[in-house]
Parts: sequence; C-alpha cells; structure tokens
Amino acid sequence: MGSEERRQREQQELSRRILATAREIAREEGWSAVTLRKIADRIEYT
Repeated sequence: MGSEERRQREQQELSRRILATAREIAREEGWSAVTLRKIADRIEYT
C-alpha cells in the first residue's frame, strides 16, 4: 500500500472518529455542548 493510500485511510478514520465522538457528546449533553475542544480531548488529538 502506498503512502498516499495510507494517508487517505488515516484521514477517513480520523473523520469517522470525530463524527462518532460529536454524536456521543450530543447524545450525552445536547448539540449545543459539542465543541472542537471536547472532541479533540475525547479522541486525544492535539
């Protein structure tokens, strides 16, 4: 697998994790509580 394919796959996985986490936060606290900081903290993204 080429590096471009790997990079694309990693980007897709990150997008999937971000969306899943946003939905989880919204389910727990409501959509108004969804922030980039909360998402980043939960997926441990810096």
